[in-house]
Amino acid sequence: MVMSAATPAGPHPPNPLGIFQMMNAFQQTAALCAAVELDLFSIIASGQASADGVARAAQADARGVAILADFLVIHGLLTKAEGRYGLSPEAAMFLDRRSPACLADTAQWFGYLTERGNLRQLGGATSRAGIPCRQSKPGHRATNGSDPE
Repeated sequence: MVMSAATPAGPHPPNPLGIFQMMNAFQQTAALCAAVELDLFSIIASGQASADGVARAAQADARGVAILADFLVIHGLLTKAEGRYGLSPEAAMFLDRRSPACLADTAQWFGYLTERGNLRQLGGATSRAGIPCRQSKPGHRATNGSDPE
């Protein structure tokens, strides 16, 4: 049975949430790696809780730190109350460099693979006949990776 876009799958209609989560995954990785590189989690754990204090300790721009920290609040790694940041239990356990369970270096490694590694070439590597998907003509929906001409 072929389902059209208008046909709901099962008891719930189609939802693009998973697609949007995948599209945003790169930004989440980049933000996590930037925070680890600045040592943001350890700085906050040591008591610097304002964006200005964290920025001074990290030798970074206060506005940029605030934007990054607010993004991490949205994604549940930091808390924020009255302009002061705190660590979520997960960030305290796994991202504070003083924790024996710290995964900060692992997070940086995954960021390195995503940013500089071959993952950026995944579309071309997985296309048929070695033709990257983005080389298809505008408006053409290639299903076999080949040029229709």
